[in-house]
Amino acid sequence: MKYAFIINPNSGFGKKSKPFIANIEKLMAERADISIHITEGIMDATIVASGLADIAENTKEDIRVFACGGDGTLNEVLNGLYGRTNVELGVIPIGSGNDFVRNYPSHDFLDIESQLNGIATTVDILKLSYEDEGNKKNRYCINGINIGFDGNAAILHNHLKQKKLFRGSLSYFTAVFMNLAEMRGQNLKIIADDKVLHAGEILLTTVSNGRFCGGGVESCPNALVDDGLAEILIINKVTRRTFLRLMPYYIKGKLLSEVEAGNIWKYFQSDKISIEPASELMQFVVDGEEVKSGKVIIEVIKKGIKLSLPALEN
Repeated sequence: MKYAFIINPNSGFGKKSKPFIANIEKLMAERADISIHITEGIMDATIVASGLADIAENTKEDIRVFACGGDGTLNEVLNGLYGRTNVELGVIPIGSGNDFVRNYPSHDFLDIESQLNGIATTVDILKLSYEDEGNKKNRYCINGINIGFDGNAAILHNHLKQKKLFRGSLSYFTAVFMNLAEMRGQNLKIIADDKVLHAGEILLTTVSNGRFCGGGVESCPNALVDDGLAEILIINKVTRRTFLRLMPYYIKGKLLSEVEAGNIWKYFQSDKISIEPASELMQFVVDGEEVKSGKVIIEVIKKGIKLSLPALEN
């Protein structure tokens, strides 16, 4: 088994990456089975992961590729590894959100020795099919898709954190409050199992494989990453006062159990979902990264990737 660490030096505002890189470089000097790869730009991790998968297939030697960064880095590495043989996906959460690993609270993802001794399991992933400037595209997702209020907040957060005045958590909370001022959602048609689940304005919707989004918001508390189904949560267009009342329940994963549905929320499970905007394009986030498209079809790929989990202490 070979071990490769693909590191995004800008994840988590760069606070964790420098000491982490130093630790891996020291480990690499002691072991010939470890390599380190520093990304330099958008989708660079996908290119590097794909190249490592090529080598694994050609040599017939297994490789465990660690995505070292946030959920966006994890998404890029996933897209480089999906469909390849002799590969396992690992996660080192040194980003700012790190939502996917929250599905595994018993595992220490920052313990490198436990990671190297990890055991592979299989998890579902989501396949997105859509058009971008007339070109048909597929993209794979491991955690979830957010459209509307929380998606808009994540997009604005990504832009604000690039500015020196908006570092750390300040950029996310600023994005949330700016979106509260506008209460901007989307106008969508959402279809699953040949049924129209919703047609019209919403505040937000999430199609999720995992339980968490937005840096710890437990939006889909019933989600399991290996049950062959995606969770679909729709929050209808509500007043600002109502949303502020709902927000603590939504954040803590209590919305479905403690807030009567009424005209507030809808919840479904399905393995194939279609989302179509009333306008030509919609903005949304895929594992925290911004995407623009028209209609998007989301399909669950059951047991779509081998995921390495850190070894548990005896």
